[in-house]
Amino acid sequence: AATHYEGLHAELESAVNAGLPVFISECGICEATGDGVTDFASAAEWFTYLNEHKISYAVWSLSDKDESSAFFKLSFDPDSEITDEDLTPSGKRVRDVIRGMDPKSIPVSSATIEKGFFDKVRSWVTLSLNQHGYEALSGWLIIAGGAVGVIIIASLIGCLYSSQSKKKHKTYYDIIGRDAGKKKVGTRIIIIVTALLTMIYLTWRIVFTVPFDASIGGSAANIILFAVEALGFVESLILYRHLMSIRKLELPVLEDDEWPDVDIFVATYNEPTELLRRTINGCVHMKYPHPEKVHIWICDDNRRPQMRALAEEMGVGYFDRPDNKGAKAGSFNNALAKTSAPYVVTFDADMIPKSDFLLETIPCIVDAERRNKGKPESEQIHLGILQTPQCFYTPRCLPARPLFRKARSQRIALI
Repeated sequence: AATHYEGLHAELESAVNAGLPVFISECGICEATGDGVTDFASAAEWFTYLNEHKISYAVWSLSDKDESSAFFKLSFDPDSEITDEDLTPSGKRVRDVIRGMDPKSIPVSSATIEKGFFDKVRSWVTLSLNQHGYEALSGWLIIAGGAVGVIIIASLIGCLYSSQSKKKHKTYYDIIGRDAGKKKVGTRIIIIVTALLTMIYLTWRIVFTVPFDASIGGSAANIILFAVEALGFVESLILYRHLMSIRKLELPVLEDDEWPDVDIFVATYNEPTELLRRTINGCVHMKYPHPEKVHIWICDDNRRPQMRALAEEMGVGYFDRPDNKGAKAGSFNNALAKTSAPYVVTFDADMIPKSDFLLETIPCIVDAERRNKGKPESEQIHLGILQTPQCFYTPRCLPARPLFRKARSQRIALI
């Protein structure tokens, strides 16, 4: 009735006037889609004409689907007695017509009813869930509420544990103050929403997808898969916890005489010479206020002449040793025994530092020592390791480029 007006009505009149038998196999008082606007005025005109000419019809639809054409509301229980509260406006209208009331005398609140925005959203949600109307929607709201409750309780337990536990290892935030820097609020919101959605998903998995009534093998396999997903979620929570603690800090400013000597160790065993050449080239071209204080060393654990030749060619130091005891750690310990700089940077053979690597790492460590000056030993907090983001490369991944072009890499400062 909300789609077909004069055109289809005229066709019906022509058929009736011609004496043809007519039966309305499907009709409704809303749009032809079965949803959308409900036009009571147009429906009254149609039903009045059908009654006057004794034309039989079937009205769509005897269901509780979330559509304008449905006779029953989503909350309708088919096992209970039908009441007026169970009927939609369409259902009440059709019932009264079937009872013999004059279609034009049936009271309505307005000539047309259109679904509101929230009605459309609710329709989309319930259809997407492919479940039973309000019952499905309320069930998912309960699951979401439970997930929110679990997150709140877990957060409270975590805060209580943090306040009561004593940290074994201090961090840079303990040195500069827990309130330093700006917390990334947007990151926290994304993490919390992600955790909530994941918990809802895991609840759905265990409640709706595990075939408990299937074979033992099928159920067991599904449960094992669920356990793997749950463990992955727990692992992600550990990562989220660290992400939520990240803050944007201002880089400390050092005076000219505060920049210290730095030893740079590049570990190698059997990597190609050209790969080491790129890494050493990146180290040589790192920026530093006093370049003469930067000492680069190739730590060769395979005693290769080509590595010694590369060190001489690029003007850097070279260490080897008679054995491989302790592997890479042994190689670094050997180098530490022969150098004296207060700070050490370690790189693997396949790591190229950015040119500003030292400028963004050394100030943090020097600043930590600067903050300890004048404090008793019991109150001092020493920064032992500073690790930066990682990015690796292989020669096959590198396009042809000048040697002095900067490349991304892992950057680690270690003292």
